Amino acid sequence: MDAGARRIFHITHRRNLAPILEAGRMLSDAAGARPAVDISAADNRDLRREVLAGSVPVAAHVPFFLAPNAILWDGMRNGEADYRLAEGVGSIPASDFVILVSTVRAAGESAVVADGDAADPTTRFSSLTELGGRMPRRIHDEEDALRSAEFLVPGEFPFAAVTLVGVANDKVRAEVRTLLEKHGFAQKVSVYPPWFQRV
Repeated sequence: MDAGARRIFHITHRRNLAPILEAGRMLSDAAGARPAVDISAADNRDLRREVLAGSVPVAAHVPFFLAPNAILWDGMRNGEADYRLAEGVGSIPASDFVILVSTVRAAGESAVVADGDAADPTTRFSSLTELGGRMPRRIHDEEDALRSAEFLVPGEFPFAAVTLVGVANDKVRAEVRTLLEKHGFAQKVSVYPPWFQRV
């Protein structure tokens, strides 16, 4: 498999989409991201500002998952509490979220792979350059490791590099298409219920 073609997934509340489109990019926390709906717990956000991924904080990266059924996302759509999430996030319907899909290649060589929760002190970080475009061995060798991993893009990520917007139903698809057209984008918007159903 072409390592650069591997998909990466950014999950955000649909109310955050308009500001992303207005800016034309997704910003990291350190670069000034101010989501309308912030799903991160304040303590977790502070920790990500302290933990380093290489020489810069985790918070200086735009976070992606390496699987559409990432463990954190599975917990969110099942309504489970998680110390990383702001209070009440588990009660937000999964259909209120969208999944922005791109590829490893579009992220560029400065991206970093975290083989687990990026704020966890046991997590190991590897740059794409070090990995030669491959994923860390731990991600392949350990059960659920791929679903726990994070893919971190430094600074910002252009929306033009998003290839697909995954949504839960036709109503959200129509809303997203209207938003995209308003801001001059034409990415494919697909209804894919398995990404949003309880598991």
